[in-house]
Amino acid sequence: MRIFTVLLVAICVCTGFHSAEAQVTRVRIAHPNENVAWFPIYVAIKKGIFTKHGLELLMVQIPSRLAVTALATKE
Repeated sequence: MRIFTVLLVAICVCTGFHSAEAQVTRVRIAHPNENVAWFPIYVAIKKGIFTKHGLELLMVQIPSRLAVTALATKE
């Protein structure tokens, strides 16, 4: 739950809250494995909480070392 809260606050602060008419911002979140820690984010996606604020989340499962490389190269 702590991870979800931190991610939600970071996304909202970085992008600001958007109305329904605003352009959709696509956000990719990389995670190393599927476990219960990511469950709150998947529930929020299914309930449309992020969409309501103009965010389209895409959860990508990739190894940690590859995620670090992607961040370093801004991919």
